[in-house]
Amino acid sequence: MDLVAAKPLQLVRVERLTERLLANLEFKISFVRGMSETSGVIRTEGRVLNAGRRVATAEARITDAKDRLLAHATTTCLVFEFPKRSAKG
Repeated sequence: MDLVAAKPLQLVRVERLTERLLANLEFKISFVRGMSETSGVIRTEGRVLNAGRRVATAEARITDAKDRLLAHATTTCLVFEFPKRSAKG
């Protein structure tokens, strides 16, 4: 799950597989340096810091080929359970 934290909208897609939906409570991104064709290969790393029953938090970092920080972000999400479907068609 390392890369999903980098894009909070992807967290929604992943969590739907486990019958949960996430809504962003807070999202902060800080752009540290510009990106250009001389940046080389860009690496995005993310991680879930906490995934509780009602709230989840995650962080992400974007670095260039020289491992210089380009941007970093954090998000806090509210966790919703999908309603259970009835056995009746």
